[in-house]
Amino acid sequence: DHTESIQAYVNAMRLAGNYNLYFPRGTYRFKGVNLGSDPWYIYGDRSPNGYIHNTTFMIISVLNAVGFNSSARNIAFSDFGAVSTGTVSDGFNVYLFKNLITNGQFINAERIYGYGLSGGLFDTIDLIDSTFEQIHADYVGSIVKARLGLWTRNTTIHLIKVYGIHCTNAIDMPNTTESKMDGCIFEFCDKVGNIKNGKWTITDCYIENNVVSLDGTDSQLIKIHN
Repeated sequence: DHTESIQAYVNAMRLAGNYNLYFPRGTYRFKGVNLGSDPWYIYGDRSPNGYIHNTTFMIISVLNAVGFNSSARNIAFSDFGAVSTGTVSDGFNVYLFKNLITNGQFINAERIYGYGLSGGLFDTIDLIDSTFEQIHADYVGSIVKARLGLWTRNTTIHLIKVYGIHCTNAIDMPNTTESKMDGCIFEFCDKVGNIKNGKWTITDCYIENNVVSLDGTDSQLIKIHN
């Protein structure tokens, strides 16, 4: 269990005023690392092959476990895999990242692979001006969950080349406006997702062989090319 050593790393970097958390090639097993309110960039060892991740975060699967807890306005992630010691059906609601601050979160994530997380990858509130690009999720709960706190809408979210397969509810983002999905693929999911009561532009997406397709009830879909 690397939780204590990772938390010590976070604390030391904060004291140094350096908010770049680099994780070299390897596997890191942990849960419950507290990032506080600082604007971290968390990244692994980038592989020249985008489908291989040299850095892996292994989240310990217990009830409501979260790899990284945050209360930051701005945070970014790239170049790692995130897996669970459990499975997507273990009932433990395990997430890679959860940010509970309200009234605006700006999150950017790219080149991330997720597997076996029963909750999902990103759990957010009042999300704005955020991008999720080249996210590959297999057997996870949700890739992105966007909830409401003080706001009535999440807004200006861009999903680019997001690939969800065997997800429980891949894109859980109701009440989200002025947002885009571009070049995304969703297949063999229990549910592609919930984008009810929003406004989306959807281009060049492939959605097939899912139990329940994308639910856009009461949403304005600007343009769809599938």
